[in-house]
This record gives sequence, C-alpha cells and structure tokens, in this order.
Amino acid sequence: RLWDVNTGSHIRTLTGHTGWVNSVSFSPDGETLASGSQEGVHLWDVNTGSHIRTLTGHPDGVVSVSFSPDGETLASGSHDDTIRLWDANTGRHIRTLTGHTGYVLSVSFSPDGETLASGSEDGTVLLWDLTLYLDITPEPPDMVDMPSPTIAILTPSADQIFDHGTPIITGEFSGSASPISISLTVNDTVVDAEVSDNGFTYTPAQALGDGEYTLVATATDANGKTAEATVTFSIKPAYPAWDVNEDGSVNILDLVLVGQNIGGSIAAVPRADVNGDGSINILDLVLVAGHFGESTNVAAPDSVVKLEGVDPALVEKWLELAQLENDGSLMFQQGIANLERLLASLIPKKTALLANYPNPFNPETWIPYQLAKTAAVNVSIYASNGKLVRTLALGHQAAGVYHNRSRAAYWDGKNALGESVASGVYFYTLITGEFTATRRMLILK
Repeated sequence: RLWDVNTGSHIRTLTGHTGWVNSVSFSPDGETLASGSQEGVHLWDVNTGSHIRTLTGHPDGVVSVSFSPDGETLASGSHDDTIRLWDANTGRHIRTLTGHTGYVLSVSFSPDGETLASGSEDGTVLLWDLTLYLDITPEPPDMVDMPSPTIAILTPSADQIFDHGTPIITGEFSGSASPISISLTVNDTVVDAEVSDNGFTYTPAQALGDGEYTLVATATDANGKTAEATVTFSIKPAYPAWDVNEDGSVNILDLVLVGQNIGGSIAAVPRADVNGDGSINILDLVLVAGHFGESTNVAAPDSVVKLEGVDPALVEKWLELAQLENDGSLMFQQGIANLERLLASLIPKKTALLANYPNPFNPETWIPYQLAKTAAVNVSIYASNGKLVRTLALGHQAAGVYHNRSRAAYWDGKNALGESVASGVYFYTLITGEFTATRRMLILK
C-alpha cells in the first residue's frame, strides 16, 4: 500500500504478488518501487500504480531489495543465500553474489554506490566491492570486469544442478593482454584444464560425486595483473525414473504424482512420464507400483509417508485400469500386487468413532471416524437430556479413513434451525450399517 505521509491517507494498493511481500524500496527519484516476495521482485510505477516488470531468477523467495543511489542498479537478497544485482532499467540480471550460508535478510548500498552491505541469518555482514561487478556487458554471464585480463566462466550458469555425471565447464578470456597462465581449483583442489589463447575447457578426469562444488578460475597476464571468476554447481544423485519426486524412496507420493496427472500435460510434471513414451498413463503408474517400497539410493533418507487422505476408491480405480492393461509381464504382476497391498493398508480392519477436535470448541468441530466397509453414514448429535440437536447425513461412504478436516464429519455448532447451541455436555452417535457408537463432547462458549 502507498500512503500520504503528511496526512496518513491511503493513496493506492498495488496487487500482483501471490505470496508475502517481504521488502520494498523506492528508487532515488521516487518514480519506481521495488517489492520482493516468494515469486521474485516486482517493479511498479509509483505515479500510476501499474506493474512494470517482474525480475525472476532466484530459486527461492526474495527477502530484501534495495536501489543503488543512482537508481541504475537493484540488489535483492534471498532465501537461497545469495544476492543478485539487476539492471533497474532493463531488468537484466548482472551478477549473483555468493558467500552467505543463510538467508540474506538485508541489503544496502553505500552512498557512493561502490559498496554493498548484506546481512544474513548466518550471523555475518558481508561487504562487496561493486566496482568489480557493475560495469559489464550483458554477455557472457558471470564475468568479473577487471583491468587486464578479463575472464568469464560461460558454463555452467550459477546455481546449475547436474544429474549424476560429469559436467563440462568452459570459460573465455578478454582484455588488452592475453593471460600467460591460468589456474583452476575445484573445492580448493587444483585441477587440470585444456587451455587455449582465448579460453579454457575443464572436464573432470573422473565423474564427480554427488554434492556442492565451487570452481575458481584465475588468469594472470604478463604484467602480473590477475582476474578471477567463480561458479558454483551441484551434482545430484541419479534417481531412477520410478522415484518420481526424487526423494530417495518409491512410495505413495510417487504414485499420487503419476495418478493425479494421468492424461495430463508432460510439461507440468515431466517425470510423471515414467517410461518416457510421451504420455502419462496407467503404464507409468504400474512401473511405480512395481517398485513400490524400494529405496533408490544407498543414503536414502528415512521417511514416514502418511496414507491419511489417500482415497481407497482412487487406488481401486488404478487397480481396475492396471488389470485391464495387464500384459502378463512380471512388472504388471508386481505392480498389481503392490497396489492390492496398498489398498488393503488404506482400509481399516474395524469401523470406529473417534474423539472430536478441537475439544472443547468454539464454534465448530470435526468428528473423525473410519469405516471397515462401504456404508451409509449418519452422525447424530444429542443434548445431555437425550434430545436430538442435529443429524449430519453424510451419505454413502467408501471404506477408508476419515480423520482430517477435509474428510471428517463437520458440525458448525448449530441445531437443525440454524441456532447456535449453548455451552454444555453433548453426545454424538455414528450409525453406519450394523455399527453404532457414541462419544461425549464438551462445548464451551
């Protein structure tokens, strides 16, 4: 919101963010406002309230924004532990500054615009010499502008993540004098690179293991002047196709990711096309089901996946489709068997009525229950004198667990006439098929 400081009156509201607005900063001329949130940085025309552009690139939310004193540069600090510098006029990403190990909570330019201070959740304040970063052309990326020579790392781009394997990293030189030497280190270990007059190519002698890496390239010219460029990259494990969400295990989350996207767009969830045939269908689901319960890497994290809220009727549908497409292969047999076991685990052995929550409550409550078999379900609420207050006819319900708020019986604390009931002790009864159970609840206004 924009406010008139002298009168306190509201001028206008700027809308467009889809998450919390964590930081705002005016340009020095007061004509532009920058706002940072989970989806990036938005720039606004202060006079009209119109949206100018969105700056995206941080892989996580933006916590802090600040304009340089000349209004030409914008700095943004992020939950991704980095700072990005942007051309305020074009929105072009200039440079990513890395060094913090926690959220970057605040950024601020010095009065001459040559130094940036950044404060982080890691407990440090870092000062950055911006004369090294701001006077560069749009290409190539990640260039450090120094006298002679200049060195730029071209690949990978900052924050690059590789599948398990061997990345190839290239760089080029420029400047008034060509470098006479080039040295590269990866995680502080000197490595060899193929060097030419105008650049270098680094190919690891053997595949790098999973983890975080920092490559530093240093060039020295005949006058003893040096330039340095740094890039960070990560190598992640090579997860098999059926570990759709790449969490280290094949479980209900992978099944749901595929099941919810059957017939949908591959672009939205590319890994849901498990067999790579160009469509998301029951064959992909069977592949996941066939490997259900497997750990997909040696260091797979222990995880407990809650099955609550997974509809048994949906699993039954998956089973029907799998049985229709069954080609008799071992994978189909394993997939169908695992789906049958999953379905059995989703259906309680006994029907039960559970304690309402919250208890005591004001002014509404949820009544959880579980069904061992499909049946019509009714919940009746009685006053302490036995008088019927309200009946909740829930209709025909499939066997399964109805514990969370999206599935449990809901009572708004009112009688059949829509009147709020008084404080006191009440009883609620679940009637389903041949099963009946009653529990007590307390209402306090």
